[in-house]
Amino acid sequence: MNRHIKSKKRGFTLIELLVVIAIIGILAGIAIPTTGLVMEKVKKTASQAQFSGYINAIKLYKQQYGYYPAFDGGNSGEFRLGTSSAATKEFHRFLTGRELNGNRLTKTNLRKYNTKGRSFYEFGADDFFDNDTPTPDDDRIADAFGNTDIFIVIDTDLDGFINVPTEDEPSSKIRTRADIGIYSKEDLNQGFPFISSY
Repeated sequence: MNRHIKSKKRGFTLIELLVVIAIIGILAGIAIPTTGLVMEKVKKTASQAQFSGYINAIKLYKQQYGYYPAFDGGNSGEFRLGTSSAATKEFHRFLTGRELNGNRLTKTNLRKYNTKGRSFYEFGADDFFDNDTPTPDDDRIADAFGNTDIFIVIDTDLDGFINVPTEDEPSSKIRTRADIGIYSKEDLNQGFPFISSY
């Protein structure tokens, strides 16, 4: 006797598949923008931590030598950091007592930048501009967003105040009680927010 057992294989109906796809689409629509905001906040926090590290290093330099590093010859209280390779090299020499390639400074440069050759900050790859196409300026300092337009403000007149922009008004400056501040300029075309630490 030949008995055929029929098995009913039931798959998903078209309606069930469409409902599942719609639910996945809704969840993705909620999650993707939220992830972008979280990543921006993470980068802002990383940049502020980076700037705080620079501030602490500059304070350690002052504690060691009794004066602030004479960035840009010490002519003003505001130093534009990441826009040129030369500014980055100068900043690095002051805070590490070494060249960017890790070599010790020459005697002339030791006298000019960091007489005892002390290291006040350990630079990592995240401190520098990350460019997929190498250029001569690959060693520029940058924040976590890749913004190299960074400024250091130092209280050179020793009155306990510096003039820095605020997040609400990045184009104007306010007088705030601090001896050092670091900020990166906002550039919405590039997707760079205003970031500051002092």
